Amino acid sequence: MNFDEVKYARPDFEAYAQQLKQTATQLANAEDAKSAIAVAKATVPAVNAVMSAAMLATIRHSIDTRDAYYTAEDEYWNEFGPQYDNVETDYLKALVNSPYREALEAVYPKPFFLKAENQLRVQTPAVLELQQRDNQLISEYDNLTAGAQIDFDGKTYTLAQLGGPMADADRQTRKAASAAYWVGMLTMKPNRSDL
Repeated sequence: MNFDEVKYARPDFEAYAQQLKQTATQLANAEDAKSAIAVAKATVPAVNAVMSAAMLATIRHSIDTRDAYYTAEDEYWNEFGPQYDNVETDYLKALVNSPYREALEAVYPKPFFLKAENQLRVQTPAVLELQQRDNQLISEYDNLTAGAQIDFDGKTYTLAQLGGPMADADRQTRKAASAAYWVGMLTMKPNRSDL
């Protein structure tokens, strides 16, 4: 399957939040390793689907920042991405603190548990608005850099497209392309009045 054939669908946030709440309770109340593993295995597809949707929307938006549909999806993920992380907190706590953690490492690899522990250290509703604002600023920067039009060697390039000439075998081409890249970076003008 080609990347452009992968279907994108925005997840149902409320349904996901409810599912993770239920599975966190089930995992915390698991009576044995087998039950804990069953809960985790049932939850993996939902978590993977949300992560995949977020990545797919981000990649497709970065391919063409002028696409209205994926611009709207990028805005959705800017706001809801931190909220998805927030609703995962109780489930991650139940995983990390499970007396069956060693058995659960058959479902989730050890790096997942290390990442979960780090996420639990920093994830708090108090920073939700800051995370959303950070996402918005990243998107604004991506839109700015993706839309840059730089003249080089008789052609017009975006910043990303200048990567080819900047890696050219000819030293003079690399040097001129790098100069054009940095002049382009310095002359970009954001479309924001608050800067």
